[in-house]
Amino acid sequence: MENALFYTFSTIAQTLAAAIALLGAFALYRLQSIGGLLHDLAVSAVQPYLPNDEAQKLLGEERFAELDEYLRNTPPARPQEANAPYYLGKRSTFADHLAKQISIQRLT
Repeated sequence: MENALFYTFSTIAQTLAAAIALLGAFALYRLQSIGGLLHDLAVSAVQPYLPNDEAQKLLGEERFAELDEYLRNTPPARPQEANAPYYLGKRSTFADHLAKQISIQRLT
């Protein structure tokens, strides 16, 4: 009877560890997919600001939070293009995905 309790308790601990590892794997996969999507959105969102060395530098280094702040505070090189619905949608989606990435990074 005593051995059965030891086996039960060790199995519970192993199952819990496996569930935590699986959750971590899903979080890392989601973080990686959001990172790729963020890069694609950033490339589209930064187009009205080009040619701009600072924006290109932040994009190249994948410093997305700083890039988002920079785009909010810097006037675009082509304002009419920046106010087009396509680019406004890309900027909005970029900001949403950036917030998701930051929240996932805080969890891991």
